[in-house]
Amino acid sequence: MRRLATALALLGGCAACASPGGGTSPAPTPDGAASSDSVTFLDAAPPDVPPDIPAVPPPRPVGLTHHGLDGNRYAEGQGAMSAGVSPTTVSVPGTLTWAAGVLGGDGHPVWMLVDADGLATLIRQDGGSLTAEAFSANLAPGQPPAFEIASDGSVNLWSKALDSGLTHPVDVTGSGSLVFVDRDGLVSGPGMPDDVPALPDARILAAGDEVLFLGDPTSRYSHAVLGDGLEAEAIVWVADGVARKALIPAPQVIESIAPLWVDLDGDGSREVIVTVSDSGAGARLRVYGADGEQLAEGPPVGQGFRWRHQLAVAPFGPDGALEIAVVKTPHIGGVAEFYRYTTGSADLALVGERPGYTSHTINSRNLDNGLAADVDGDGVVELLVPNFNLDALCALSRPDADSVAEDFCVPTPAKQRANMAAVTDGAGRLWVGVPYEGGFAVY
Repeated sequence: MRRLATALALLGGCAACASPGGGTSPAPTPDGAASSDSVTFLDAAPPDVPPDIPAVPPPRPVGLTHHGLDGNRYAEGQGAMSAGVSPTTVSVPGTLTWAAGVLGGDGHPVWMLVDADGLATLIRQDGGSLTAEAFSANLAPGQPPAFEIASDGSVNLWSKALDSGLTHPVDVTGSGSLVFVDRDGLVSGPGMPDDVPALPDARILAAGDEVLFLGDPTSRYSHAVLGDGLEAEAIVWVADGVARKALIPAPQVIESIAPLWVDLDGDGSREVIVTVSDSGAGARLRVYGADGEQLAEGPPVGQGFRWRHQLAVAPFGPDGALEIAVVKTPHIGGVAEFYRYTTGSADLALVGERPGYTSHTINSRNLDNGLAADVDGDGVVELLVPNFNLDALCALSRPDADSVAEDFCVPTPAKQRANMAAVTDGAGRLWVGVPYEGGFAVY
């Protein structure tokens, strides 16, 4: 429990509901223009003082593959995983590509699984039993789900008929009015400018009435391991109808579909964490402030076309300090890494690493296969990631200043498919759900 106070500072929420809909894949977006400027602003000068984090309305639970509207794959509650635990399982047809979970009105988890054709299956959990049922509203092939349980117990998708079909809308204000990436690659919805392009599969993050996403798609970096040949050259903030952006100078790009948007230093404003890549040195982490200024950067891989997958910010440190969890080169001998940011330092410090893990399947748009949580109920936050063979989930912790320990690994019933998901029930019990070949397991 020594990390609870720090953990609570990371949590947020949002409220929404929407009617079912669908979409189609957009045409490729042309390259953005290169610039030597590190920060460029649209329609507004940078503020003199970074804004405080807007108040987040009381959450009505929403099931997202990336867990939170700040992009941070961090779950509250305490789990009961251990080396000898046996999961509850249920058979599920199809090739599963996405998983998300949410707390139902009866205090039990509800899971949504989506296959490669966009067909959705609901898994209702009641204690140690799982029941599968078909869901009537389908998504576009490749589209991740975002859903909630309505007051009458029905399941509502966040969906728009004209969205890109490669991401999901968000409800920024809790009013039910959705912000989304449309088929033209523009971000649409209440309070959005009509000329700000986003990645077609960008996750829109939200805090209060402000949104954040990756924009200005470019094909100038030809790595193309995240589902297409487009990457972002800008971080875009939108508030009160005004967009401002931090522009990444060529030849670098942001190699991801969403930042992590959390308060790393406790100053009351959210920092933005992205993976920046180029063909010379490969990928490295970079931290930006709320005003678009670059604050710190980690070391590059050292070789082009080598990726780092940022996963979560959580109180991993042995002293309870916030650290950034990453898997370096998840496709070729993945290494779990932990970084620490110190205010005033331009360097992100690598404080621990351990090989043998993965978090992503090459060419997939699903970047959500990792979780920060107290998965075994011991009061310490672990990083839960698959082993490199995708047949076990492994809990990693930071027992001292410069090491990473593998606390245990839990076998999955078959090779893992799609991302792990998490739900915390009404009693504070954390449940972790994992799709595998032929079914779904809950620990």
